[in-house]
Amino acid sequence: MLSIRQQKGGFEISFTEPLDQDGEKILSGITLQQWYYQPTSGYGGPKLGLETILPENITLSEDRKKVYLNLPELKPGHVVYFLLPEMIRSESGQKLWSGEAWYTLNQQILR
Repeated sequence: MLSIRQQKGGFEISFTEPLDQDGEKILSGITLQQWYYQPTSGYGGPKLGLETILPENITLSEDRKKVYLNLPELKPGHVVYFLLPEMIRSESGQKLWSGEAWYTLNQQILR
């Protein structure tokens, strides 16, 4: 993964290389969760409001280097966790170096 960017209605995940031909099918196995933390004077704390979120739609760009996730259930002030399936490969057969990411959604893009 190269980057994760918030888009209106969800997220865009960019990759350094095009995904193989099965990329879109494999991405249906992505795990997404969101939760928040109660602010305290100390560091950390339990995950509150932990829930699994399901993409309404997953779209792979024509060049197969970007994936768009439509996620209408996103909540501002929550951490969004991404776990991509280990079986994802690039067009050249390379495995993901890391398929895990966390994104703190401070506010939702509405336009």
